[in-house]
Amino acid sequence: MNEYIVVPFRTGCFSGSLNERKLQDTLNGYGQEGWTLSRTIHETQQVFPGFSREAHFLIFERNPNQQQRLLTAEKQRALEPAE
Repeated sequence: MNEYIVVPFRTGCFSGSLNERKLQDTLNGYGQEGWTLSRTIHETQQVFPGFSREAHFLIFERNPNQQQRLLTAEKQRALEPAE
């Protein structure tokens, strides 16, 4: 069974723009931990008349059994004598 994590990613209230670098770092960080981006959900909320704030919910998934096998294989390689 897969496990999931939801990561909220919001835009600025007045700028309305996404920080591309922060988004890229977030995606790469979770990818290094074995997570795969499964889907996104986009939501817009009106803060004041004429001003809105957007939120993107990044939904990551991973198979914990596969993750455990990868960690075990890495540990075994680390214990093998160097040639």
